[in-house]
Amino acid sequence: MHREGLWRAALLNGIAPVPSIGVFENAKIRGRNIFTWEPQSGVRVATVIVPYYTVEGGGSGFVLVGRSLCEMERVIEEIAFDVLIGWIVMMGASFVAVFITNLKHWEKRKNVSGVDTELLDGQMS
Repeated sequence: MHREGLWRAALLNGIAPVPSIGVFENAKIRGRNIFTWEPQSGVRVATVIVPYYTVEGGGSGFVLVGRSLCEMERVIEEIAFDVLIGWIVMMGASFVAVFITNLKHWEKRKNVSGVDTELLDGQMS
């Protein structure tokens, strides 16, 4: 199977990367192949490969397109950080709400004379 491209828009270290033969075979069988490809360490690409056939039957090949996942990975990291900050803020707000509720409840239990009824309840038992 011939896997050299006729036209390449992307080069990696001056060379057009080529996926493994199985990627092309899978695309031929299924009509397309969608996959994440790492042609080099630290370089991840969302890739789609589709076979094509000429009407006359004289030629065939594949069209491969891809997009770097760097931007998407950066956005995911930003969202994860925002979720963490939101969680911390909500936990702090929950703590404050529980503290204020318990403080008001404790003050309601105080006697008009200012004597803490919880303290008296503990001494009587």
